[in-house]
Amino acid sequence: MSGNRIPLKLACLNIENSRHLSLVTAFLRQLRADVVCLQEVYQASLPQLERALQMRAVFVPMSDVRAADGYHIVDEPLGLMGLAVMTKLPVKQQHHRYYDRAYRRTPDQEWPIFYDQNIPNSLDRAVLWLTVEHDGQDYTIATTHFTWSQWGDPTPKQFRDLDKMFDILADVPPHVLCGDFNAPRGRETWRRLAERYTDNIPPEVKTTLDGRFHKAGQLELVVDGLFSQPEYQLSGVEVIAGLSDHQAVVADVYHRHSAAHRHRHR
Repeated sequence: MSGNRIPLKLACLNIENSRHLSLVTAFLRQLRADVVCLQEVYQASLPQLERALQMRAVFVPMSDVRAADGYHIVDEPLGLMGLAVMTKLPVKQQHHRYYDRAYRRTPDQEWPIFYDQNIPNSLDRAVLWLTVEHDGQDYTIATTHFTWSQWGDPTPKQFRDLDKMFDILADVPPHVLCGDFNAPRGRETWRRLAERYTDNIPPEVKTTLDGRFHKAGQLELVVDGLFSQPEYQLSGVEVIAGLSDHQAVVADVYHRHSAAHRHRHR
């Protein structure tokens, strides 16, 4: 890497609601990432995270977690839960789109449905992206929490949702895509992602789940992805345990256009 290039530090983590908020906050405060992508985050937790990290958050709801008759909730019923991207950098644009709306929605329902812990896909699926300015260059970072399947096996629903997400992302500027994909590396859903993007999770990584916290114990499944388009080069990719039922994925992101521009002007 060129010594005069400043990478964008990216972190991505499924934080498992509010269960591990103190661990997550302490880790992110020490990491000092430029952009943080979170899945399974409560909107109610964001003010605490914003204060602790001195960052601004953009939030997209995917479900409404409440203690209501007929809904089986094991976590604290803190309301809207979904995706968030946090940053200190100047935000030039922010967007989100849903690629699946959960089946129990009424036609006129705008807000996400109540979440039922016993029905893993009883939530909407969205992709959220921000374009930020860093070191004189625009970086677009996207995140999602993809469609669940039993044991991570590929399903027709995953394939349909993946095609819808690809259609959305086709109109997004060159980007890095990260998140919890609920689709293990080595299987068809992940393979279709890796056909369109560079898979930046190191081959020696055997799991991105954390058996210390995961309800199923230790599972060797890489389900958290870090994908990039050719305009970006990633280095220093790590997975870090001890934070949630998923491990954090962190990386330095370089914009190839920035390198070429500087080379021409030396």
